Amino acid sequence: MYNAIYNIPFTNVDGESLNVQILEDGGSGSPVELTGGTSPFIVDYNNEDFLYTPARFSGATLKIVGGDYLQRLFSTDYQKFKINLTKNGSVIWTGFITPEVYSQDFDNSLFELEIECISALSTLEYIDFKWDDDLISLLEIINKCITESKGDFKAVYIPKVYSTDINTIEVSKANFFDEKDKAMTLKECLEEVCKFLNWTVFEYEGSVYFIDVDYINKGSTAYTNILNNKSVTLSSSINLRNTTSKGNGNSLSILGGYNKVTVIDSDYEADSDKLYPEMAFDAMGGINYVEKSVDGKMYQKYWCYYPTDFKLHNYTWTGSAWRESTQTEIDQDNDKNLAGVYPVKTTNYSIDDMPNSLTYTNEFEIHQRYKTNTDKYLYSDKGIYKMIEVSDTFKTNSIIIDSDYKFAVDFQIARCVSDERLVYDVEQISGDVELEPVKVPMSFNIGNYWYNGSTWQTSECRFEVPVTFKRNQLMNTYVSCDNTNSFIYNVEDLNGYLIHIDRVLIGKPTLTIYNPIDPYYTLFTELHARSYFIKDIELQCQKIGTSSLNEEEKQDTKYENVVNEEYINECEDIEFKITSKNDSELSYSKAILNGSILDKIRNSITNTDEKPEELLIQRVVEQYNQPKIKLLQIIKPELQPYSVVTDPTYLSGKKFIFTGGTVDYEDNSIECNLIELN
Repeated sequence: MYNAIYNIPFTNVDGESLNVQILEDGGSGSPVELTGGTSPFIVDYNNEDFLYTPARFSGATLKIVGGDYLQRLFSTDYQKFKINLTKNGSVIWTGFITPEVYSQDFDNSLFELEIECISALSTLEYIDFKWDDDLISLLEIINKCITESKGDFKAVYIPKVYSTDINTIEVSKANFFDEKDKAMTLKECLEEVCKFLNWTVFEYEGSVYFIDVDYINKGSTAYTNILNNKSVTLSSSINLRNTTSKGNGNSLSILGGYNKVTVIDSDYEADSDKLYPEMAFDAMGGINYVEKSVDGKMYQKYWCYYPTDFKLHNYTWTGSAWRESTQTEIDQDNDKNLAGVYPVKTTNYSIDDMPNSLTYTNEFEIHQRYKTNTDKYLYSDKGIYKMIEVSDTFKTNSIIIDSDYKFAVDFQIARCVSDERLVYDVEQISGDVELEPVKVPMSFNIGNYWYNGSTWQTSECRFEVPVTFKRNQLMNTYVSCDNTNSFIYNVEDLNGYLIHIDRVLIGKPTLTIYNPIDPYYTLFTELHARSYFIKDIELQCQKIGTSSLNEEEKQDTKYENVVNEEYINECEDIEFKITSKNDSELSYSKAILNGSILDKIRNSITNTDEKPEELLIQRVVEQYNQPKIKLLQIIKPELQPYSVVTDPTYLSGKKFIFTGGTVDYEDNSIECNLIELN
């Protein structure tokens, strides 16, 4: 909690009382009164000339006269000491002391100390984005930024430009983290929201305004104060001839126009190669192994490993039913006591021609028997037993995907019939006739939808991936799962069992593997699988009609207007990190509306449905199709960010909008920038 520790009262030239209050987070006691210096409080607002700059924050200089260096005010925390400027008891500027930035005259015992401050929203530059849920709405980002700024704002106004509530437009949390899991700052997040909505966030006179210059230019005045969710009307028309002049530095200049505008969608795309974890294992400690020599080759299997990003399941036989085991460590003593999954490393080599080093293959062994019981196999009762799950340690994010994509599951599996549970060459049944397939049940969900083998449903379900063995492959031979892809699906890079998408899906892709269903249990004992060995598990994704094999480098989506003129004056490229529907693949950056990727949104400026990127291009071109007048005026601070300013005497028919400047609160003056509206 902030507590006032200093007050610096002063009176402006018009006799109005103001007070600069310094508050400390965790401070205590009664505030001490200090004396302000010459022009004790001056605020500089971002006065960038571009009308569509996403943010206009401010900084301030506080001047104090005295003999105390006030060293307690300087910390490394950007939100330790709050500054509130009040007038008639109402906050008209809120911010914080900039850590360790100050200066003073060192010649006398009595000196003027200058303390630099930044506005509350400016501190968002030093706060990383955090969010618990997979999705966050644009309004939630705004509210989070307001809250985290710790500013004492009177109101936060957003214009009613769009027919859609911005609280229903969402984006993936993952969009605000890079490949190394480093978060964007809240300032960057807020600016991206403003760019997507074509707005400018403007702190002014103790409130926050989300300004849409074209909305104001059209004469629209309807806003919502999101602090109390009440509708308000904000309207201000100012005739410069009726304002009080406060200086002689007024000027007029011409700003160049633009006839070429480019907006680039910088989509953050999920890595389609990292939708499923690698089969990486860590040793428990003592590693155990089994080996067997067959026809001049040595076959080895090592176990006692932890899987890095998997949760594996094991089972015991109670005499009447299989029950999941609570035993978490698999060692030599209990290896044969549990049915279920073991992470193993396998290798083989020629005994007469030993290699310099061995290559090991990471595999999951799904053991079917309990202890040495040769009569009871997991698959014998045709139960559905969960085996291989992706654990929470695997850091994957929510993806946004639709019917433009397909997934494929691919793996290799061997039916191990040897009692040593080693996959080595054995005499096969003659013939290469295909047999009834072994089926591997799986569940695959994205968010709240599960795939059932043909479509998606909201209740948990499974589908079966077939693996077709030939007669001469039935024992101790690796076979790939059936490939259900063909040229008709136009996803040539995918191999394995194809998963079709028929709707927009949002969430983390999660694949779970169950115990195989084996039709050969009823045959003679030599064909019974003691274990299944599964390796090279892959979950792949491809956009229909594309091929990563021919793609050198992914390109950002670019929007630009067509220019038919010989002379081109190009605006600096504008980058969007929240984007509408485009050709990017598995993008975290996509805006989501009512469970679908947002393509266009209706606005009250053109009364049409437009893509935000294309709407911004249209706005900039219309505003800057010819040079603009810029006025620098020193007047009494009667302007608001939504004010429409005119000068019918000298600039008849022209309209201007306030775009920042410098306020001297003792002089009660503002040196303001006014940019022409077309």
